[in-house]
Amino acid sequence: MKFSILVMALICVAGTAAADDAVDHIYSNFIKGDISDAQREYRQLPQTAVRDGNRLFLSALFETDGKQAYDLLKASLRSDLDGKYEEEVRLRMIQLAEAAGDTATVLSSGAAFLDRWEMSDYREPLLATMSAFSPEGGSDQKRYLDLLIDGFPGGYLGQYARLSKSLAAFKRAHYKTSTTLCRRINNSSDNNLIPASLILLSRIALKKGESERALLNYNILREQYRYAIGQDELLSALKVISENRSDLESTEVFEGITYSVQVGVFGIKKNAEGMADIIKGYGYKTRLKKRVISDNQYYVVLAGRFKTMQEAQTARQKLELGENQIFKVKVNDEK
Repeated sequence: MKFSILVMALICVAGTAAADDAVDHIYSNFIKGDISDAQREYRQLPQTAVRDGNRLFLSALFETDGKQAYDLLKASLRSDLDGKYEEEVRLRMIQLAEAAGDTATVLSSGAAFLDRWEMSDYREPLLATMSAFSPEGGSDQKRYLDLLIDGFPGGYLGQYARLSKSLAAFKRAHYKTSTTLCRRINNSSDNNLIPASLILLSRIALKKGESERALLNYNILREQYRYAIGQDELLSALKVISENRSDLESTEVFEGITYSVQVGVFGIKKNAEGMADIIKGYGYKTRLKKRVISDNQYYVVLAGRFKTMQEAQTARQKLELGENQIFKVKVNDEK
């Protein structure tokens, strides 16, 4: 009799272990994206052999209604959920709260998660979520952004945190801080956020009345990131100031002074030569000049050599109309 009871106990233990292995396999397929296989295995799983907590966890994975999924996950925590799934469950609850726009739950649950799992693989995206849900410009948002920058300096979200701080500094007219952060983004190996950084640098230059620097950043953007979002808005801003030229353009015409139209600044010589060929089609001679900016070499494309400012302005307007771009009249520094 005692032997039979022992055998039955061993069978129950083996059955539970097998069920736990099955749960692991279903979860693995779900994570890999094999949803159909995971669902099929879940339907075939003997429900009575599975811990209630694990069963609730799997049910939540396949639940399409956000509120019901959240309730299932919450119930799994109150049941006998396998401890190895708790981190995943709590993260998914935060994500569901995020989708529902439940700011209070996101912030409270997210803070508890970060305190408990300091080395979590989910730490980086969760810090980004926390910064997004924290009051804009507040100390909590700044703290989460700093944690992202310090913990993941080379990652996309670390760079995104720099961009967010740079934009916040720009809004407060702290242009020096904003510029420093943008330059760090531009020097990173991940170039996904460089276009946004260049646009912000151009906006900073416009605020400071540095139209030439704004145009330089726009030219780099146009050359290297021609499909970047936000170029049209920046071009419109540049057009607003296009008639408000620098002091050089109102200089009296002295003997020997000539003017040219700057039609582009390029980091790649071949691109500069391509622009020069386009301008030649308008009947203007072109030349390339090397220029070093922030330790990087660029090629400036100049069109024509005009004796008067009026002639240069006329040429500029013609080229801007033809190319739908913003150009600049420059006083030539050589005779």
